[in-house]
Amino acid sequence: NSDRVQGLDFSLSYRNTFGKLGVNISGNIGTTRDENMTVLQGAFGNQFQQWQSSQSNRYNSIWWGPTYAGQFTSYKQIQNYGVNMGGGNNSVIPGDYYYQDTNHDGVIDGKDNTPIATTDIPLYNYGFTIALSYKGFDMNMLLQGAAGVYVQYGEQFAQPLMYQGSALTRFLDSYHTVNPTANVFDPNTQWVPGYYPAMGSPIAQGTKAIQNASYLRVKTLEFGYSISPLALKHIGVKRLRVYVSCYNLLTFTGLQNYDPEHQGISQGGTAGDGANFST
Repeated sequence: NSDRVQGLDFSLSYRNTFGKLGVNISGNIGTTRDENMTVLQGAFGNQFQQWQSSQSNRYNSIWWGPTYAGQFTSYKQIQNYGVNMGGGNNSVIPGDYYYQDTNHDGVIDGKDNTPIATTDIPLYNYGFTIALSYKGFDMNMLLQGAAGVYVQYGEQFAQPLMYQGSALTRFLDSYHTVNPTANVFDPNTQWVPGYYPAMGSPIAQGTKAIQNASYLRVKTLEFGYSISPLALKHIGVKRLRVYVSCYNLLTFTGLQNYDPEHQGISQGGTAGDGANFST
């Protein structure tokens, strides 16, 4: 067996003065990929199995999963759906998700999984520093970010009433019957639509569940003022600088309700300090 790890780092800096204003700006970006070159494996049963399971000449950290196709809205749609989601669709109810039959065999299973994202480390890490000075004042800011980061949350963050516990309020926007005691498998049962499936239905998978956790964060921001040595001379102090600093002040990300620096493939994160701006 053989593999290859390759990466690229690039940095650029600029420093200048404009009268009494000093400017120092620098930035960097890096990426690393791990690729299997040759992996000894047994013979595959067919060409499709070879495409799906072969590890040779393929990058590591590839996320495979089903492709989301939609959400059932009625019993009639379920009955007319020509693909078996499992058990002949006898347990499927309005609000449940359905997925693309990628290999067109009429059944949704692991054979329909395709590469949908990357896992583990981000594809790109980057950062910027900006330093300004004017007379005795100074400002330093560090921006940090990552791109090509994908996560999927599980447990309480993916489904309500996990471990017989409580549920997040967002799951109140779920499919539910008009009559709470109605039989969910009765075609005559009336439903109130929602964003999430009904409680007890299968959780989201594949492209429906994955979230883009790329982000840009104002990691540190500091303002300072250096008091003139002449003003300090009479108290016997040679140098004094007062400053105020903050951490994780702002975060720009498409990931909602979680800290993009503390996420995981199947675990929830907690919001960090400062403010998050999601798109």
